[in-house]
Amino acid sequence: MSVIDPGKASATARVISSSAQLWSIDYQSFNHFIAADPLIGFHVMKAMARILCRKLRIDNENRLHRANDMRAHFLDQDY
Repeated sequence: MSVIDPGKASATARVISSSAQLWSIDYQSFNHFIAADPLIGFHVMKAMARILCRKLRIDNENRLHRANDMRAHFLDQDY
Protein backbone atom coordinates (compact mmCIF):
# COMPACT_ATOMS: atom_id res chain seq x y z
CA MET A 1 0.00 0.00 0.00
CA SER A 2 2.79 2.43 0.80
CA VAL A 3 4.08 2.22 -2.78
CA ILE A 4 0.90 4.05 -3.78
CA ASP A 5 0.49 6.22 -0.69
CA PRO A 6 3.75 7.01 1.11
CA GLY A 7 1.96 7.31 4.46
CA LYS A 8 2.64 5.13 7.47
CA ALA A 9 2.26 1.39 6.82
CA SER A 10 -0.92 -0.14 8.17
CA ALA A 11 0.31 -3.74 8.25
CA THR A 12 3.38 -5.82 8.88
CA ALA A 13 4.50 -8.80 6.79
CA ARG A 14 6.19 -11.73 8.43
CA VAL A 15 7.71 -14.82 6.83
CA ILE A 16 6.75 -17.99 8.71
CA SER A 17 8.28 -20.56 6.39
CA SER A 18 11.97 -21.12 5.77
CA SER A 19 11.24 -21.67 2.07
CA ALA A 20 9.30 -18.41 1.64
CA GLN A 21 10.74 -15.21 0.25
CA LEU A 22 9.68 -11.72 1.24
CA TRP A 23 10.42 -8.95 -1.22
CA SER A 24 10.32 -5.28 -0.40
CA ILE A 25 10.38 -2.17 -2.58
CA ASP A 26 10.32 1.44 -1.46
CA TYR A 27 8.10 4.19 -2.88
CA GLN A 28 10.77 5.81 -5.05
CA SER A 29 12.06 2.51 -6.49
CA PHE A 30 8.52 1.37 -7.30
CA ASN A 31 7.73 4.61 -9.11
CA HIS A 32 10.96 4.35 -11.09
CA PHE A 33 10.13 0.73 -11.99
CA ILE A 34 6.65 1.48 -13.33
CA ALA A 35 7.86 4.61 -15.15
CA ALA A 36 10.64 2.63 -16.87
CA ASP A 37 8.16 0.25 -18.54
CA PRO A 38 4.67 1.76 -18.84
CA LEU A 39 3.07 -1.52 -19.97
CA ILE A 40 4.35 -3.42 -16.94
CA GLY A 41 3.43 -0.45 -14.77
CA PHE A 42 -0.10 -0.52 -16.15
CA HIS A 43 -0.51 -4.24 -15.39
CA VAL A 44 0.92 -3.88 -11.88
CA MET A 45 -1.30 -0.92 -11.05
CA LYS A 46 -4.36 -2.64 -12.56
CA ALA A 47 -3.74 -5.72 -10.39
CA MET A 48 -3.34 -3.53 -7.31
CA ALA A 49 -6.54 -1.63 -8.17
CA ARG A 50 -8.45 -4.92 -8.42
CA ILE A 51 -7.23 -5.97 -4.98
CA LEU A 52 -8.19 -2.61 -3.47
CA CYS A 53 -11.62 -2.68 -5.15
CA ARG A 54 -12.29 -6.18 -3.81
CA LYS A 55 -11.33 -5.05 -0.30
CA LEU A 56 -13.56 -1.97 -0.58
CA ARG A 57 -16.51 -4.10 -1.70
CA ILE A 58 -16.05 -6.46 1.23
CA ASP A 59 -15.76 -3.54 3.66
CA ASN A 60 -18.86 -1.86 2.22
CA GLU A 61 -20.86 -5.10 2.51
CA ASN A 62 -19.74 -5.56 6.11
CA ARG A 63 -20.71 -1.99 6.98
CA LEU A 64 -24.11 -2.40 5.33
CA HIS A 65 -24.78 -5.62 7.24
CA ARG A 66 -23.78 -4.00 10.53
CA ALA A 67 -26.01 -1.00 9.80
CA ASN A 68 -28.95 -3.27 8.98
CA ASP A 69 -28.35 -5.29 12.15
CA MET A 70 -28.29 -2.11 14.24
CA ARG A 71 -31.43 -0.82 12.53
CA ALA A 72 -33.24 -4.10 13.17
CA HIS A 73 -32.10 -4.06 16.80
CA PHE A 74 -33.47 -0.56 17.40
CA LEU A 75 -36.73 -1.28 15.55
CA ASP A 76 -37.25 -4.38 17.71
CA GLN A 77 -36.95 -2.38 20.94
CA ASP A 78 -40.14 -1.98 22.97
CA TYR A 79 -40.19 1.72 23.76
